[in-house]
Amino acid sequence: MKNLILAFGCLLLSSFATQAQDKLKHHEVAVGYGFLSTSTMINIFSDVLASAITGGNYSKTDNNWSGNLIASYKFTPSNKLGLGLTYAHTRNTANINIHDVPSGKSTTNYHTIAAEVQYNYITKPYFRLYSVLGAGITSYTEKYEPNAGSTEKNTAGHFNFQLSPVGVKVGNRIGAMAELGFGYKGLFNAGLFVRI
Repeated sequence: MKNLILAFGCLLLSSFATQAQDKLKHHEVAVGYGFLSTSTMINIFSDVLASAITGGNYSKTDNNWSGNLIASYKFTPSNKLGLGLTYAHTRNTANINIHDVPSGKSTTNYHTIAAEVQYNYITKPYFRLYSVLGAGITSYTEKYEPNAGSTEKNTAGHFNFQLSPVGVKVGNRIGAMAELGFGYKGLFNAGLFVRI
């Protein structure tokens, strides 16, 4: 009986040690870059709307977008499921014209923080095919620097989301990833990940 309890104790300890080692592999940190986020699309639509409402008296020219810089953390409690947080940032600069006369410069920074769920359709040691659903808040600050007068700032926020029906990760401990979708990461985003 004593040997049976000792054997059971050793088996239990080795099981905990194995689980602890496995859990270390379930933490993933990723960085990436995306194109055409919802923040970009909303900004473009609002500029077109403002120009239409004012009869073309207000317009933005020389629009420059930084694209979406993305950083995320995911914990995968099982082979099928991943839970995590994502931060995305994009920046827009433009010249403002009123009555076709340059009046100043606008700079807008968009910061998004969102919770995400990843579902893995295929999970192999060096390959994953998955989908992502995320929801969060985008906070943005627009700074207007007129050619004459004082700088104005406007800060606001809105709900944002990400739906990526197709995502691919290639690699084990270190690898590359790419996603197609719609939302705060953009229509397409790609990057690198590390599992620790």
